[in-house]
Amino acid sequence: MMSIIKRNGKWQISVEAGHDPVTGKRKRKYGTAETKKEAKILEAKLIEEYKKGTSIDGSKITLEKHLREWLKEDCADLAPRTYASYKMIVEKHLIPALGKLRMNEINSKHIMGYQNYKLKEGRINGEGGLSARTVQYHHRVLSRALKVAAKWQIIENNPCEYVDAPSVKKPEFNTFSPEQINKIIEIAKGTWFFEILITAIYTGMRRGELLGLRWSDINWDKGEIKVRQQAQHLRNKGVKLRELKTESSKREMGIPDNVLKILKKLKSKQAEIKLQLGKKYKKHDLVFCYGDGSPRNPQGITKKFNNILKEAEISQNYRFHDLRHTFATLSLQEGTKMKTLQKIMGHATYNTTANTYSHVTDKMKKEAVDSISKALKNSNGDNMATNPQKLKKEPI
Repeated sequence: MMSIIKRNGKWQISVEAGHDPVTGKRKRKYGTAETKKEAKILEAKLIEEYKKGTSIDGSKITLEKHLREWLKEDCADLAPRTYASYKMIVEKHLIPALGKLRMNEINSKHIMGYQNYKLKEGRINGEGGLSARTVQYHHRVLSRALKVAAKWQIIENNPCEYVDAPSVKKPEFNTFSPEQINKIIEIAKGTWFFEILITAIYTGMRRGELLGLRWSDINWDKGEIKVRQQAQHLRNKGVKLRELKTESSKREMGIPDNVLKILKKLKSKQAEIKLQLGKKYKKHDLVFCYGDGSPRNPQGITKKFNNILKEAEISQNYRFHDLRHTFATLSLQEGTKMKTLQKIMGHATYNTTANTYSHVTDKMKKEAVDSISKALKNSNGDNMATNPQKLKKEPI
């Protein structure tokens, strides 16, 4: 950004000159001239001087210094959990491995070596390598930091752009059978987990979204709920409530009458507890919370669910999140359109939903073909679709 302004009879020139290599703060070059023509010439000269000097910055700052300034200056507005994950990767992985490199020294070979090392023996405790998905995330964090370095004119380009992140296989998930679902519900009855479980089964909401649900988000007359916030557990900070970060995650969905009936009973129980605790009750308006109204720890949901699976003699390979996949699978099987399911699930794109549940629609297509095949049986019981030799040949 540049400007030429006439002030007190003289022309003043201001040209943006990147960022300070140590503090990361913006720098500017200034000058004055007698005429506007001279000011234009001086402006061009300042820009040229700045361009010639940009390569010096990269030799004066290490990656370690840049990463910390990047976290401070560019990542301040990130969601707390995202920021915490970025900081952990920077401090525990990137800086120990690459931090001493000068910014102008970093190249694609360094990044490839880092990724290969992390895949083989990258765990902090030294016990084996990190998953491809985790190293892919490391690549994303480093790339974002180096992209900003290029924007700040510390380096000419982002070397991560020339390195492929590890490819990740399409994740597999399990879906519960109706028998398994009924067994889980039966075990959960009478516990604090019951209402959470029922709502998860009938809405497909994520764990954090369930724990962020407020009574004010429920429209009892329309039978709808709004998904607007989530509960997250942050290391050394406890459980925090925050608004959902994407517009696609914020959504409305219908909720069955049987679930509304269960939630109304829960609301009545909470009202009694509020009267008993008075001012000690935490006013978060949460549907699913601890006895004093404070947010539940999402990790406690996982632990309780795993204990129920064990009691139900269901494989520990199943996760609480698989209730969400089960909801989506059953919805498609009952005729819900993929686009509608995308909105219900809160996916950012149609492709995310379609790619995740393509196996369901493939199975449905096969079943449709089989049903047509059965319908086309001739009077003798022969299946014309599968017995082409039985068709009468018409003269040409």
